[in-house]
Amino acid sequence: MAEGRRGLTCLGHVCDQLGSVLRGLDDLARGERRLPREAAARAEACARTEPLGDVLHAVGDALDAFARIQRDLVRNPAHTDALTQALDRGQDRHTAAADALCSADRGPALRSLHGSITDETQQILHELDPRGGPHPTALHPRPRRVPAPRRADTATDTAAAQAAP
Repeated sequence: MAEGRRGLTCLGHVCDQLGSVLRGLDDLARGERRLPREAAARAEACARTEPLGDVLHAVGDALDAFARIQRDLVRNPAHTDALTQALDRGQDRHTAAADALCSADRGPALRSLHGSITDETQQILHELDPRGGPHPTALHPRPRRVPAPRRADTATDTAAAQAAP
């Protein structure tokens, strides 16, 4: 049961960070907090954040794999592989998105927003990482095993029945 609590802690951290990312993107889309208010400037600023969509897509894939890990009663290596692949893809996309955002920054408000979003998305990837993140025990370090139901061995049962007088 402790693994479940650790998984919930990890997901709580990810939800907080994802909320910050979404709030920042919403502020940008609405022209809040000294972000561009003129429609054309706001549309241009929003368009520059498009590479973050690839990062968030990879985060979604990682969360899906993480959920499968939490749900299963026995460790399935395919789930862990799917998680690490999604995180690797997210890291690659994060690097590209951060480069694109930093090279296109216009003014301190956008620089601050872009920095916050790239930092939060990087932290999400780190939180979910079973290799070096802060919650490796959320991935069932000691898989819970449920005994498989015993099935009668048909060949043995048949041989025993034939040998009986």
